[in-house]
Amino acid sequence: MSECVIMVNELTKSFKTYNKGKGLLGSLKSLARREQIDIFAISNVSITINKGEIVGLLGLNGAGKTTLIKLLTGILYPTSGQISVLGYNPFDKKKSFLKKIALVTGSKGQLFWDINADDNFELLREIYEIGKDDYEYYLDDITKKLNINHLMKTQIRRLSLGERMKMEITGALMHLPELIFLDEPTLGLDVNAQEELRSFLNHYAKVNNCTIIITSHNLEDIAQMCTRLILINNGGIHYDGLTIDFYNMYAKLKNVEIELKDISKYKGDFCNAHNVKGNRITFNIDNDIVTSTIQQLFEKYTSDIIDVKISEPKLEILLKNILFGRTQ
Repeated sequence: MSECVIMVNELTKSFKTYNKGKGLLGSLKSLARREQIDIFAISNVSITINKGEIVGLLGLNGAGKTTLIKLLTGILYPTSGQISVLGYNPFDKKKSFLKKIALVTGSKGQLFWDINADDNFELLREIYEIGKDDYEYYLDDITKKLNINHLMKTQIRRLSLGERMKMEITGALMHLPELIFLDEPTLGLDVNAQEELRSFLNHYAKVNNCTIIITSHNLEDIAQMCTRLILINNGGIHYDGLTIDFYNMYAKLKNVEIELKDISKYKGDFCNAHNVKGNRITFNIDNDIVTSTIQQLFEKYTSDIIDVKISEPKLEILLKNILFGRTQ
């Protein structure tokens, strides 16, 4: 039977704000009587995540992903509902709990910019009370696999964005956490480095039997690492299931972009296009009919086609289509 790592039941987090009317009159009225408004960042969310799972957390900006992670790590206290992480109430911030989790975000790092990586990691060793032998073994192993061992004497501020992200991940993993939260882990990495990091994290999770929660705007991160996907919209769960099922249901489209010499000759032909900009027209087309569609386009517009490009749809567009049924 799988061991439960995260159990959330009817979790809600709301923030209070105030509504003020326009202009000076609105400001004066608000001095006498302010209208209070509750904004729900997370609303009645219930999820269970088991040990060893790698879960992708997806959603548009403002959907509630960051709020959920802050609740799970104890940064925020819930308005209502029950939450248990590794058997703890996260907001109690017990030392034994904090030693079992790690949080890496692309927007805010834990490493000090003005000192080198070696000194940063030595400081973390003291904080997490890691034995010297274990520290040296794990640090050497992780930095070699991430190809950053030659940068240990370099100030953090002098590293590239991708190198800093690798350093942040190294610092987060040295104490062998049981639960890892990664916010945009491939941010700033080139294609090869992204592949290396995904391979490393997959191997790390398997060897250490740890649980990883990933938020990313890169579909490849989700596709190559996550067996399960949770899609959040307006503070609620829109989809919770296997990643492969999600792709089979939703991510079956390709972007096909054609450029014509003069689009004005074909007015009315592109009403169903995803986007029309100048003489460039983009369609979202099912994978199964991409080839036949391109053949049809060439047959109809042979003398006017300048260029044809095929690409994966951006994650933001895919999510908008799923959540709102948009084609524009």
